[in-house]
Amino acid sequence: MSTYSLPDTGLANARGVRTTAARDWVKASASGVVAGVSWIAFGLSCLIWDDVGDWSRTHEVAVGAFAIAAVALAGTLGADHLGKFGRGLRQRAPWLSVLGLFLALWEVATAKFSWLPLPFFPPPQAIVEVYTDDLPKLLDSVIASVKLQFGGYVIGATVGFLTGVSIGWSRSIGYWVHPVLRFIGPLPATAWLPIAFFMFPSSWSASTS
Repeated sequence: MSTYSLPDTGLANARGVRTTAARDWVKASASGVVAGVSWIAFGLSCLIWDDVGDWSRTHEVAVGAFAIAAVALAGTLGADHLGKFGRGLRQRAPWLSVLGLFLALWEVATAKFSWLPLPFFPPPQAIVEVYTDDLPKLLDSVIASVKLQFGGYVIGATVGFLTGVSIGWSRSIGYWVHPVLRFIGPLPATAWLPIAFFMFPSSWSASTS
């Protein structure tokens, strides 16, 4: 006959469930802790050593790294209370760990000890500085590129549509146009660049064409 009473058995089962839940929580949160530590290491690598160059965004990059570390730690440790966001953060915590360690090594190898030659390997804060200080110029370049691409797409789609309809509509047009298309079709787009810049009066019209 068993010497355990029913309340003792229930208490033991409850303790086992709590132990298993705590073990699962520690296992699930470990990757988030590693991610937070890696981003803290990146932030400290920005502040501990002096820069070998003159970059104005080192402090801001360090603050951003500490903020990401705080989000990673809080989000993974409290993922059970954050719903979908917490589960997604736990799932991506290994990638955050690798990214933080990579940025820390990148920072040390470029901005601090210049193991990688400048300017071929700029540090993270130099890239951030480009996006913050030269943002108007970047936006102007993006708008100009979109205009070129949109104009070229409209011209190409119009010419291609009219050519296709003409070939299908008229046997005579197809007789003359189809061999030309078969000849120029295999040519790569880069082969047309010298011809385009020679035939069109401006770089804008050549790029659009």
